Amino acid sequence: MTLKLRFNSIVLLVLAGLFVFATLNLNRLRVPAFGLDPCDAVMHFAVFTMLFALLSSLRAWLPKQGLDYSPQETYVLRSQQAVALAAFIAFVAHVVVLAKHPSMWISASSRDQLLGWLGAFAAIPVVMELLVLLAQPTPAGVESPHRNSTVVACLLALAILVFSPEYGFDNSSETTHILTVIVGGLVVFVPIGYLLPVLVPYQAGEQVGGKMFFNTASETAALLIGILMGTVPFWVSGHRAGSARTLLSLSNLMGPVVGLLIAYSFLAEQLGLTSNKRVNRGQVATIWRGNRVD
Repeated sequence: MTLKLRFNSIVLLVLAGLFVFATLNLNRLRVPAFGLDPCDAVMHFAVFTMLFALLSSLRAWLPKQGLDYSPQETYVLRSQQAVALAAFIAFVAHVVVLAKHPSMWISASSRDQLLGWLGAFAAIPVVMELLVLLAQPTPAGVESPHRNSTVVACLLALAILVFSPEYGFDNSSETTHILTVIVGGLVVFVPIGYLLPVLVPYQAGEQVGGKMFFNTASETAALLIGILMGTVPFWVSGHRAGSARTLLSLSNLMGPVVGLLIAYSFLAEQLGLTSNKRVNRGQVATIWRGNRVD
């Protein structure tokens, strides 16, 4: 692996920590809008995606496997790109919800603090993206067949954030709660899934599949297990005063597991974490030989 990829894997860990720190300080300001789904769900799924992608990016420290360029470097670059994209989507969700509810913050005494932390919140994904771009070599890649679909997916995600009904004020409908959480997850995973092969292009020999998601059995299984486990906290919440009271602590522990499973189901193949390898090592090494980043 190149020195820049290894360096980035460490710096991104630090920036992700700053991202969480900025998030905690925003939450301390107690702006009610941030607790509404799908914004709150976007934040949670973004954090799980960042954690999943950060763990994937640590492969930059694995021993080199003899090629001038290893396909693993593409996967590490995509992992690092996924960290930056998740942070950016979380920032966009916060901006959208503030724009939808100006009365909750614009006259508040903590407004200046809010804008200050929001500025820090915006700077973190920008720095992340610059690091990834500086580490990315520029040989000829294979244009993704999904470029137009990517634009549509990103615009739809933004439109959903703007126009989606919100859950948090009227907590009477559990169905609305579930739907808004699902919307939050899709707003995170679908744009990232489309953007990754566009921002870190396919290389010669890399098989470009017709499906963007769930090409492997392990991804599909992770999605189904994540969905089944994700139903438990909702059931416990609805029976909090009854038989499910003893499961409250267990349901709280399930959240991160569910988030990581669903992140895996959407992104594992593109990050090279499944048995279905898209890359032909010989062809990629020939094209990238001499173009690696020192």
